[in-house]
Amino acid sequence: PDYAAIRKAQEAEEQQQIQEYYALHRDFKDLEFENVETEITKEAKEYDISGYTLNGENYVIDILSCGESHGGCYLKINGRNTGILQIGSSYAFGDSEEYALEITSLEYNVCGKRFCDYGYDTYDLVNYKIIKRNAE
Repeated sequence: PDYAAIRKAQEAEEQQQIQEYYALHRDFKDLEFENVETEITKEAKEYDISGYTLNGENYVIDILSCGESHGGCYLKINGRNTGILQIGSSYAFGDSEEYALEITSLEYNVCGKRFCDYGYDTYDLVNYKIIKRNAE
């Protein structure tokens, strides 16, 4: 098989999916981007979308879903799937992979009320940090 042609077709399909993702979210025009110098720690709920400006470039972190059954979360960074990230695992991103997102803790089925319907009222809480790799 022509592996180079297969890889090129996969990359083209991924770029199409990213463009559709951005169009769905209106290019994140309403999202506020927080400036990050070297490191930031964030607590977020499942389905949260956050924007960060790192070295002049905007990045969108989208927590797609978390699950106790697979012990981690699926995210998108600028429309690219990270695959499953578990506590302690990291995902390098940026033009030359100069940044990394690391899941520091996960709490499943969180409920802010006294009584909860676990099917409707709970959410998963994710703590992550973004670091500039090789930062001094």
